Amino acid sequence: EAGGAPGGDAEPQAADEAPAAEEAPAADSGSMSKYNESPLLAERVAAGSLPPVDERLPANPVVIEPLEEIGQYGGTTRVAIGNPNHLFGDPQAVMGTELILRIAPDFSSITSGLAESWEFNEDATEQILHLREGLMWSDGAPFSADDFMFSWHDLWLNEEYAPGGPPTSWKAGASPSGDPLQMEKIDDYTIRLTFPSPIP
Repeated sequence: EAGGAPGGDAEPQAADEAPAAEEAPAADSGSMSKYNESPLLAERVAAGSLPPVDERLPANPVVIEPLEEIGQYGGTTRVAIGNPNHLFGDPQAVMGTELILRIAPDFSSITSGLAESWEFNEDATEQILHLREGLMWSDGAPFSADDFMFSWHDLWLNEEYAPGGPPTSWKAGASPSGDPLQMEKIDDYTIRLTFPSPIP
């Protein structure tokens, strides 16, 4: 019985320590992640309906460095589109568009987007784009070179879907009558774009 007394004392201590032990994995995962997410998404992660942020990101995600300060989650944005026909022209219409390559905030250079690296030949008639591995659609489906091939061959080159053909910026000389570029899949994360002639 004397041996049982310390055991009786130890059990409450173990019970007191148990919550700390259970909380340790959450603390570890928080310290291991260098990314932030909306509190609304964090609630879904905690509820088990959404994977942790690290599992939802590509191997090498784009990290935007703010020009002034980090923004706040939440709020409401209202935008107006001056001309509904200019779906790719009005800045308001492309705010939610993820680009293959982007212009640096100070307009000094081209920077990465969906493609983490790229190679252009001297006159830019051949462009090789290396996509980020691990990109996903909003439903969690993987995003790869096959999506570019589908968009180009099954949609833009499909006269029933796109009677006017691809955008002029994807044609020789950026002309409506120019021949369209050719798109080739090199591997799951690499595509080659070949233009018939340089675009001014």
